[in-house]
Amino acid sequence: MTGAPGEGTCHACHGSFPLNSGDGLFTIAGPELFAPGHTYTITVTISDPGQSRWGFEITPLDQGACAVTDPAHTQLSSSGGRSYVKQTSAGTFPGSPGPVSWSFDWTAPVPSPPEVMFYAAGNAANGNGLTSGDYIYTAAFAAALDAADVHGATSPGAPLALLGAPNPAPGSVRIRFELPDAGHARLDVLDASGRIVARLVDAFAAAGRHELLWSGAGEGQRPLPGGIYFCRLSAGSRTFTRPVVLLRAGGGL
Repeated sequence: MTGAPGEGTCHACHGSFPLNSGDGLFTIAGPELFAPGHTYTITVTISDPGQSRWGFEITPLDQGACAVTDPAHTQLSSSGGRSYVKQTSAGTFPGSPGPVSWSFDWTAPVPSPPEVMFYAAGNAANGNGLTSGDYIYTAAFAAALDAADVHGATSPGAPLALLGAPNPAPGSVRIRFELPDAGHARLDVLDASGRIVARLVDAFAAAGRHELLWSGAGEGQRPLPGGIYFCRLSAGSRTFTRPVVLLRAGGGL
């Protein structure tokens, strides 16, 4: 129940408040770039003022292998061909004011796809032993295949590279992208429904690395509300997409 495509979240039971509506923060940290067969540490962190018990579940969307490194606090499960990491009973850290973190190892698949998406849901619970009074959060994180590791940084035919930081972002997002070949490039920002809310690049671009600063604004330079958005880079016949989470003042995303 991570919020990945085809899945719900634990909000179906812990439904006292709207999804992602609290004052908390829920993040996934991992490698921006990965090499096939290499192992990396993935860390999930959650905090929420006033809450005192915690939970999470994360899946790499069938890509690569997860391994528990802290069996006292994390465990593996599987369902529908997907692997999951989640907390144990001790890993709920009862009575802790937070923030709390869980870590595990992830080994990139061989051969590797251009991108691996991690989806997670987190529970910031009040510890009353019931499903009421808990805040549920979701997060997404994309790790991209390192083009330099496979092909050389800008060799023809190499995968596109696209990174955004910080992520989650409380304000502006610095977006870096790399093109293996010169040509027309388009960089759009889409909302969760797939609607284009901002077009950042629509022009000829040289091969190599490019960088720009997105203010988090949409059409008419109006600030977009907090939530999960997707930066989509299109060049030639290839398209590459990465999620970015905008945080806004006043609680939640």
